[in-house]
Amino acid sequence: MSTIDITKAESRLELVDSKGRVVELAHLSAGQRNALILSPVIATAESGIFGFYVLDDPVHAFDDFRVDKLSAVLAQLGRRQALIVTTHDARFVSYLRVHAPLEFSVLATRRDGDGRMTLTATEDAPAELIQFAKDLAGDLEKVEAVQGRSEVIALLRMALDEAFEQLALRHFARRPAAEAKQDRAYFDQAMMTGDRKKALRQFMADSETQLATFTLAWQVVYVSAKRWSQAVHSTHLVPDAGQLPVEIAIAGQAVDILRGIRW
Repeated sequence: MSTIDITKAESRLELVDSKGRVVELAHLSAGQRNALILSPVIATAESGIFGFYVLDDPVHAFDDFRVDKLSAVLAQLGRRQALIVTTHDARFVSYLRVHAPLEFSVLATRRDGDGRMTLTATEDAPAELIQFAKDLAGDLEKVEAVQGRSEVIALLRMALDEAFEQLALRHFARRPAAEAKQDRAYFDQAMMTGDRKKALRQFMADSETQLATFTLAWQVVYVSAKRWSQAVHSTHLVPDAGQLPVEIAIAGQAVDILRGIRW
C-alpha cells in the first residue's frame, strides 16, 4: 500500500504489487477491498487517544477464512483494550466466541415501535440448547410423553457436540494452516461422540493442563452421554420426567468445564 488517505468524505488507497506495478481496486473482490481498508485501521487501533474501539460490521463480504482470521486478531486486541463490534453476520459471532476471552459478551439489539433500542444478553450455542432442553422439560413435567423426553435428550446431545466443536475450533486456531486443515479433516470424520472425544484427546496430547480439564469434563458427562446415545435407538432407555433435571444439570456442568479450555 503506497498511499492511503482516509477522510470523512472519502477514502483513497494506492496499491502496488511485489513488482511495483499499480493494482486497481476494481480488480479486487469486495471482501479484498474491505480487508485492505480495514487493515490500517486495525494496525493503528492502539495508537489513538481513546481506551476503546468501535467497529461496524467489519466482516462485510468476507469469506469464512477472513472472518476467522479477523476474529482471532480482534480477540487479541480485545485483551488490551475495550472493543465494541456490531454485526449482522452469525458466522462472525460464532468465530468471536471461539477466539475471544471468557469475559467476551454478545448482546442482541431490538427496536420497538417508538424507535427505542433494547440490548439483551445472548448465550453461545451449547448454552442455548441446554436452555431449550430445560424449557421443554418444564413443559413436560406434568405430561407423560416419551417423544417429548426424547427431544430433551437430543438437545443435550447436540449441546455436548457443539461444545466439542467449539473446543476443536480453538485447537485449530493455534495450529499452522496445513496442520489445522489436517486436524479439521480428521475431526470431521469422527461422527460419534466417543470418536470426537478420542480426537480431541489426541489434539490436546501436548497440552497437559487442557487435557486434564477435558478429562474432568468427560468424567462428569460420559455415563449420561452413553445413555443419551443408546436412547436414540431404544426408547425404553429415555430417562423419565423426574430424571431430566439431573441430566440437564450434568450437561450444563460439562459444557461449562469445556468452555473454560483455552490456549
